[in-house]
Amino acid sequence: MVRTKGLERTNANWKASHGRVSAAYSAGIDGAQDVIAKAIAGEDNYAAGVSNAVANRSRAKGLEKVSDADWKKAAKEKGAPRIVSGMKAGEGKYSAGMSKNLSVIESVTIPPRTQDGMANIDNRLKPIAAALMASKGK
Repeated sequence: MVRTKGLERTNANWKASHGRVSAAYSAGIDGAQDVIAKAIAGEDNYAAGVSNAVANRSRAKGLEKVSDADWKKAAKEKGAPRIVSGMKAGEGKYSAGMSKNLSVIESVTIPPRTQDGMANIDNRLKPIAAALMASKGK
């Protein structure tokens, strides 16, 4: 039988790590090398893992363990307090991405709006969507 420290000690160790985890996380990032190249090299493993997860219904099985109320509670308690700091940290990337997207949108010539809503979708919206997709190679 494998001996562990038990749940109580494991939980205590986890709680005690909260004060040092940010620095340890950052140190781990600093020590990482060739992250992108290694991730690209692992693409086949990633695809196989995703395929296995889909085949095994892993996502659905996990979702079946929680309720809408559980999700809402976690999203409010964990997500809401940190969303702004994440947005602020990503501001430069957001701005760069939006700059590209807005340039693509502004390059599209569309006809004047008509009274036919479906024609407006076809003639005004779809060309913008097509241009954005083309700019991303899709």
